[in-house]
Amino acid sequence: MPPVPNPVGSRSKLAESLATYLAATLAASRSGCGTLLIGGPGTGKSSLALDVLHRLHGEVHIEYLRGSPAVERLPYGALNVLLAEIPEAELGHPLAVVRSVASFLHRRSGGKPVLLFVDNAHAIDPLAATVITAMADDGDARLLACADDARRTPAGLLRLWKDGRLVRTDLTDFGVEETGEWLGAALGPRLTLLAVEALHEASGGNPLLLRVLTREWVESGRLVHCDAGWILTEARPVADEAQADPAPAAPTSTSPALELLTTAERAVFDGRYLDVPAAVEDLLPSRDPALRLRAGAVLCEAMAATGRETDALEFAAELLGTDQEGRPRQPGGLALGLADPTDELARCASGIARGFRFLAHHRMWDGFGRLFAAATPSRANLSSGPAVGPAQTWLWIEIAEAVASADEGLADEALTQLRLVPVQLQAANVEDGLDALAAAATAYAHALGGDTQGARTQLGRLPAVVLHTGHTGVSWQQHLWIRYLRAMASATVGHRDQAIARLLQGAAQATTHGALADELLFVSGAVRLGATESADRLATIAGQVQGNFARLCGLFGEGIAHGDAGRLFAAAEHAVAQGNRIFAQEAARAGLTIAARQRDTPLMRSAHTFFLAERRLPDFAPGSGGTHDALSGREREIASLAATGASNAVIARRLHVSIRTVEGHLQQIYRKLQVGPPAVPAAAFA
Repeated sequence: MPPVPNPVGSRSKLAESLATYLAATLAASRSGCGTLLIGGPGTGKSSLALDVLHRLHGEVHIEYLRGSPAVERLPYGALNVLLAEIPEAELGHPLAVVRSVASFLHRRSGGKPVLLFVDNAHAIDPLAATVITAMADDGDARLLACADDARRTPAGLLRLWKDGRLVRTDLTDFGVEETGEWLGAALGPRLTLLAVEALHEASGGNPLLLRVLTREWVESGRLVHCDAGWILTEARPVADEAQADPAPAAPTSTSPALELLTTAERAVFDGRYLDVPAAVEDLLPSRDPALRLRAGAVLCEAMAATGRETDALEFAAELLGTDQEGRPRQPGGLALGLADPTDELARCASGIARGFRFLAHHRMWDGFGRLFAAATPSRANLSSGPAVGPAQTWLWIEIAEAVASADEGLADEALTQLRLVPVQLQAANVEDGLDALAAAATAYAHALGGDTQGARTQLGRLPAVVLHTGHTGVSWQQHLWIRYLRAMASATVGHRDQAIARLLQGAAQATTHGALADELLFVSGAVRLGATESADRLATIAGQVQGNFARLCGLFGEGIAHGDAGRLFAAAEHAVAQGNRIFAQEAARAGLTIAARQRDTPLMRSAHTFFLAERRLPDFAPGSGGTHDALSGREREIASLAATGASNAVIARRLHVSIRTVEGHLQQIYRKLQVGPPAVPAAAFA
C-alpha cells in the first residue's frame, strides 16, 4: 500500500500529499482505494479536493458525483450522470449496476485510471453508496470522497477506512498560524499579527467565514493596505470594550482575592519581583479560570525574571493546557474549565499559544501577563498600569517576534516584521511605550544588517519617542528591552564604551530588583561588546539561572575569562542549537582569536563551521565589516572544505593546487575573519 499522507498545517502541502498518494493508488492494481475527507461546513473540504483534482488533471479520468438532500431520496440519485446510457432493465440489482457502470467508465476513460470525486458523501442514497463502495473495493475506480460528519458517512466507506484501504483526513477550522498562512496567500505576505488575530477571532478559524469576512473588512476599510502591507484600522479602545461589557467587574475593595492579585500585578509591572506576595499561590485553586490565569501569569513572570525559567515554562504550559512548545494537549490541571469552545475565555486561551511560544522562549515574559490581562479585561481589576487590550497585547507579541528574528541574526526578516508596526500603532491609537520598543528593535535590526545610518536614525528617534510616552504605563520589562536593544545598537555607531556602561548600569538595577535573568541579559550584552573583565561575573550569574540561554552564557563567560577556545566553540554550538547564529559567530570569533594565538590549527578550522553556515546572516557582532563578502571565491571554497575537517593535503589535491597555496589562503582567511570591530577585542587575549 502506498505511504499514507500525514495531515500538515498548510492546506497546499496537504493537497500535494494527497495528490501524490492518489496517484500512487491509481497506478497500483489493487492497493489503496483512495481518501476520505471529513470536516464540518465551511472547513474547506471541497476547496481542498478541487486542489487535489487540479494536481491530477490529465493523468486520470475524473467523474464528479455529488450528494444532496434531493438526490438522497432517489434510488441511485448520486449516479444519475453515469446511468443515463444504461438500460433500465439492468438497474434491478446493485451488482448489475456495478458491472454496467464499470464497463461504461472503462470506455469513457480511454484507458486512463478512473477517480470518482464524491462530494457530500454523507448525502447520497444507500444504493448509490453500495455501488460506489463496490467499485472501489473491486479496483474499478479510486475514490476522493468528502463528508461533513463521520456519523452520517455511508457504512461501506467507513468499512474501507477501518480496513486500511481508504485514507481518512479530518479537517478542522484553521488555527491562528493557518489563518495567517491563508491570509498571506489571499492578500499578500504581510499582515500585522493584530489583523490576523482579529480575523481569526471573528471567523473562529472557519475558512468559509474567514473568506467572507476578509472581503467585507477590505471593502469596509477595516482592513487597509499600505506600502508595507495590511493593517487593522479598527481596534476598539479598552475603555469602549469595558463600557460595552454588560457585567463589569466587581470593585477590588469588595474582594480580598482581587486586592491581592492587584498588589501582585503592580509589583511585577514595576519589576519588584521580590515583593510579590507568596499568598498569590493560594489563588490557583480558584474555581474562576480568569483568576487562576491572572495569578498564574504573575507567578510565571516572577519565576522567569528571578532565574527559574524552566519552572516558568513548565508552569505556563500547565496553565494553558499545552506542551512547552505551545502545541495544544488535552486540558488538565490549572487549565480545567477552558475546554468549553463556547466560552470566551476558553477561545482567548486557546488562541495565545503562538504568543506564549514566542514570549516565553525569547525571555519576554511581560507579554505573557498581558495576554491574560487582555483575555480577561472584565473579570479582574488591574490597577498597576494602564488597561491592556488585544491591540497592545498582539502588537507587543509582533515586536517580540521581530526581536527574536534579530536575535537569530535575521536582520532583514526583523525589519520586514517591524515595517508595519508604527503604522499599526498609530491606527490602533496605542501609546504605552510600544513605539519606543519598536524603535529600539528597529535600530538593533539595522545595526545587525550593517546599516549604520539606519541605526543612527532610529536611535535619534528613540529619546523623542520615550519622552512622548512620558515613561508612564511602561513596565519594567519594556524598559529593560528598550535599554538593552538601544545599547546593543548604539555600539555600532561609535558608542561602544557608552553602551557597555549602560548595560552594566542596567545589570546593577536588575540586581536590586532580584531579577537574575535580566541581570544575565545585560551582563551578557556587555561581555559580547568587549567588557571581558565581566566575563567571570557572567559565568557566575549563569550558574544561578535556569534554561538554555543561561547555559550558553555560562560557557561563553568561562571561555572568555579563562581564554579557553574549546569552551567558546561549545558555546557557539549551544547558540546554533538555540537558533542564535549571531551569538554563535561571536563566540566562534573569540575562540578563533584564542586558537590563532595558541597556533591550534584544529580549533582554528572549527571556526569555519560557524562563519560559513548561513549566508543570510550579517557577520559577527554589529558593525563587523561584512567579512562574508570579503572572502574571494577561492577562499570561500577552501574555507568550506576546511570546515568539513579536510586536511591541507586533501584540499590541495581536490582543488589541484599546492599545499603551500592552501596554507597561504588559510592565513588570509583567518586574517579576514578577524577584521572589523570585534565582539571581543583581540587585545583582551594578548
